[in-house]
Amino acid sequence: MTNRGDAIGLLELFLPAAPEAEVMRAIGETAHVLAYVVIANRSFTDVYQWGRRTIPLSLAAEIQHRLLPASLACEAAQFAVAGALEPTDRVGGDTFDYVIDRDTVQLSVTDAMGHDVDAALLATLLVGALRRARRAGADLAEQARQADRAMREHGRQGYVTGRLLRISLIDGKTEFINAGHPWPLWMRNGQVREIKPKIDMPSASMPFTATGSSRWTCGQATGW
Repeated sequence: MTNRGDAIGLLELFLPAAPEAEVMRAIGETAHVLAYVVIANRSFTDVYQWGRRTIPLSLAAEIQHRLLPASLACEAAQFAVAGALEPTDRVGGDTFDYVIDRDTVQLSVTDAMGHDVDAALLATLLVGALRRARRAGADLAEQARQADRAMREHGRQGYVTGRLLRISLIDGKTEFINAGHPWPLWMRNGQVREIKPKIDMPSASMPFTATGSSRWTCGQATGW
């Protein structure tokens, strides 16, 4: 059962004979409808979580999973995006997020120092600051500034590295901000290369900036 690329679950059927094309079509439509039923109801019950979990989550992992987007994958005409946390029961500090706007797709990947509850709390602070800025209409540089400010004012210890990315659905041009993370990899036609954009050094008053070529823009710091 899928919805726009998000794998909701598996539908298992036992039939007396091999299904014909018309039966397969009806099964496919039923699975699609069932996926919508699950999506509409999973916010109000733990029943689906019981079915998905085979081992208990650590406290840090439970916190981390609440920070993820509601759907871990999405397919559209211009793009497909998907992510997962591994190992699922013991994660701490690692998060990803994405949102689809009218003309752009925005993504973030962040990694708080450590693999414990303190790391999960740092990640919660950072993701909250990024979402707040993004939902207020801030550009990538301002999102990074507000995240940095939140870490300075409320993060008692530790640090977070990460990357913000915005892709235009109109012309494909992309801008990103890298904060202490390894450089991203770009794969085309089976070939992988590392993207190394121009670097804007951070300053005390403006820890992240976004200037550079028309195709790629970047600001770098040692981490949030």
